[in-house]
Amino acid sequence: MKIISLFFCIAILFCDLAYANTYQITVGKSDVSYEWAPLQAVIKVPSADLQSVCNYVLMDAQGETIPADIVPVMHRSGKYAGTVQVYWVAKALPKGEDTLYRLAPRNGNPKPKAVFNLRRSSEGLNISLDGRPIATYNVVSRPKPVIWPLRDLEGDLIVRGYPMIHVAGESTDHPHHCGIWLGHGSVSGHDFWLDSGGRIVNQSLKPLTPRESYAIGKFKAVAKWITRKGEPLIQDTRVITFYPADHEYMMDFEIYLKNITHGDLVFEDSKEGTFGLRIPDSMRLAGGDGHILSATGLRDSQVWGTRANWVDYSGTVDGKTLGFLFMDAPDSYGHPTYWHARDYGLFAANPFGEHFFVKGAPKGAGDHNVPAGGVLHLHYRILVHPGTPRQEMVQRVWNDLNHPPHVSVKLLAKD
Repeated sequence: MKIISLFFCIAILFCDLAYANTYQITVGKSDVSYEWAPLQAVIKVPSADLQSVCNYVLMDAQGETIPADIVPVMHRSGKYAGTVQVYWVAKALPKGEDTLYRLAPRNGNPKPKAVFNLRRSSEGLNISLDGRPIATYNVVSRPKPVIWPLRDLEGDLIVRGYPMIHVAGESTDHPHHCGIWLGHGSVSGHDFWLDSGGRIVNQSLKPLTPRESYAIGKFKAVAKWITRKGEPLIQDTRVITFYPADHEYMMDFEIYLKNITHGDLVFEDSKEGTFGLRIPDSMRLAGGDGHILSATGLRDSQVWGTRANWVDYSGTVDGKTLGFLFMDAPDSYGHPTYWHARDYGLFAANPFGEHFFVKGAPKGAGDHNVPAGGVLHLHYRILVHPGTPRQEMVQRVWNDLNHPPHVSVKLLAKD
């Protein structure tokens, strides 16, 4: 058995697997505690055993079934690659204790209830949680892909409606602020922030978990950044994962921007960027009842232009309080990022705007060069949570990005 660390510090087990194999999965003790920690194990499975293994169940130490997805890994050719990925979410991992799971044949244990549904539509991909629509990854309605709408589990819109819909009394500034989106104000002189600039055109959209999944909803989107003159600059690959969490849900964005030109590309120092969401007017700092909190302890208008591991923006939407905990992963370029968090409702991570955010920084201080064939990696996680941010909860959720739990797998039985 060989275990190596992958994303989320996850173990990979390489061994032969027979029909009645049983595995003990151990999440090792840590000096920190966790809430809503996404976990993953990858196990080598012979083709002959694949069907049976995909019907296994994950159980905790008390024998309770844990919702988990067991997904075969496929080559680009469509051929089975010889491994399965097991995904689940730990609601809590205590400090200083091992947490044990068993992956075993079903043996009469009931299937968990399907949690996420990923369904293709004319707009892109619709995501539902517990049978309730929460998001659409929309690739046709704007000059760039956006997540709009975004709803809570009660069905209320939790991003601004404009420019997709007009709501009486709602603000109509900045039409390029639509739901959740990615763009930047100057990439080698080309604007991919304003709707009048370059376009980010979807090329493919592929679910990575079953249409109806038990633990997570994961998909990959590939797009090209194309200038107004029709020149392709960037191949944009995003792996986006939805997790159930804290009575709402969490989203993870792994973004890889590859320079497909024959020369250098520069993500130029600009405050117009980069990965953002537009909150509803009712929870804005200005004109609403919202508040902003930074990991550094700064609050409200003090947060704009500062660097931090995470920022939380919370307020009232349709009579209830909720918030967005927006985290910048340590493996993301420019970590800890600068926060372009405005009082009027823009909430964005921008690792390139140093000249605008830091007093006295020279023009171009935030420029970042990507050589031909090079890749820029961005990684963000957003937790939608009820109520105002609880310090202990925020820290435990952040721990998973900053200090991921270690997972190991042991073969217990083999027929």
